Amino acid sequence: MSMVLSHDSNIVARAIAPDEGNLTAELSQILLQLLFSEEDHDWMSVLAGKTRSGSLTPDEAAEHDSFDRIGTFLSLLKSKARQSLNG
Repeated sequence: MSMVLSHDSNIVARAIAPDEGNLTAELSQILLQLLFSEEDHDWMSVLAGKTRSGSLTPDEAAEHDSFDRIGTFLSLLKSKARQSLNG
């Protein structure tokens, strides 16, 4: 994980406050439906394999970092949505 990703994740986590369940049920249900497509999952697996083998291009590395950041963002939103529904 790059230093930028770590800083981004920490800042977004503080802004979203995933432990505070203060969203409406309707919004929470919508957020829980946000997913990467099957094609994106397949491509992330390819990128992960290239990372392990050391054959990742600079553009692919940037895309891999983007998937990480967006995945973290979605996880935080979904955590907040679950807290809102269960709280």
